[in-house]
Amino acid sequence: MWVAGQLRRERFAEELESYAKQVEEFQTCGDMSEVQKYLKKAQALDNKLQAASDKVEGCSIFALYYTLCTYLLTYLLPVVFIRHNIL
Repeated sequence: MWVAGQLRRERFAEELESYAKQVEEFQTCGDMSEVQKYLKKAQALDNKLQAASDKVEGCSIFALYYTLCTYLLTYLLPVVFIRHNIL
């Protein structure tokens, strides 16, 4: 599972690098006759960046959930078992 997570993080980092390059390309946009084309590219990039932001939020929630579950299983559950003579 760790390897799969590492690969997902690496792919996500590559996606973000690609988005950064796309943002840099906008510095060369200056042809007024191409404004509609620039707008479409900007809107598409904005959608990708929003999706990336949502993905980061989702990962943060998953990390928080994982941490909470680990805490519960490691610290609180044994205390409950000991108090109720389950172990």
